Amino acid sequence: MFMRKNLFLTLGLIACSGWVVAQSNTSTVNSTGNNNEVTVTQVGSMNQSLVNQTGDLNVATTSQNGIQNNGNQLQAGDENEANIRQAGETNAARQSQYGDNNLANASQDGTGNYLTQWQNGNANSASAAQAGTSNYSRQDQTGDMNAEDVSQSGGSNWVWQWQRGMSNTSANSQNGNSNATRQYTNGDGNSASVSQDGDGNYAEQLQGLWFENGTYWYWLSSDPGSYNSAADIDQTGNDNDAYQEQWGNGHLAATAQTGDLNLGRTYQNGDGHVSSINQVGNSNVANVHQTN
Repeated sequence: MFMRKNLFLTLGLIACSGWVVAQSNTSTVNSTGNNNEVTVTQVGSMNQSLVNQTGDLNVATTSQNGIQNNGNQLQAGDENEANIRQAGETNAARQSQYGDNNLANASQDGTGNYLTQWQNGNANSASAAQAGTSNYSRQDQTGDMNAEDVSQSGGSNWVWQWQRGMSNTSANSQNGNSNATRQYTNGDGNSASVSQDGDGNYAEQLQGLWFENGTYWYWLSSDPGSYNSAADIDQTGNDNDAYQEQWGNGHLAATAQTGDLNLGRTYQNGDGHVSSINQVGNSNVANVHQTN
């Protein structure tokens, strides 16, 4: 058992009107345990990296190229891996992992992008890639063997993925500007996916939760969540809106929107329901309610 604390300052040189001004990158590493590994590479100026690890056989890597990027990695447990790659200016990435055998990957290209990845449990994985300006991504998982993936290209896109349980998967792809996605899952063996191509689209999927009076709710015990269900939303165009909510077991919900200003709503409660909405054109409205 050993404790190691290193502070690295890397000086970059910037030429300004004939003057040479030194701008410092900052890297801080705190590692407690055995056989942990940390690699930090910084090119540019005013980049900041902080790594805190407790446990054994953890790996953390940060690569920063640009100006005023910020990376923060926290790992507590054994055999976890966290990777951050940043290129551009004023990007920020936060990774926190508690447990064993978790994996987090973050990639940012552009300006002012922000992402956070938080995992509590074992054998979870989270991946996020951002390219553009002012994109936001948040991934939050509690349980075991869950997986989340986010890909954002454009500007001012927003994603929040939240999972509680085991063996759940959530995936989101956004290409355009000002798109928003919210995916919340409570239960086991569920999958949720959203694809958005265009501007101003909104997609929301709840499995094992409900929304009431401005608050998201789920049961902490006796657990009537969602199990082995799947939800998918595919939006191509502008200002489309899709919402899908599922309770129970073995449901399938799919909404596809091509055009502008389409609205789709799906609610399923019970077991084994299947819903499919396909909208092509503009300003279409569809509502599906199923229960047993």
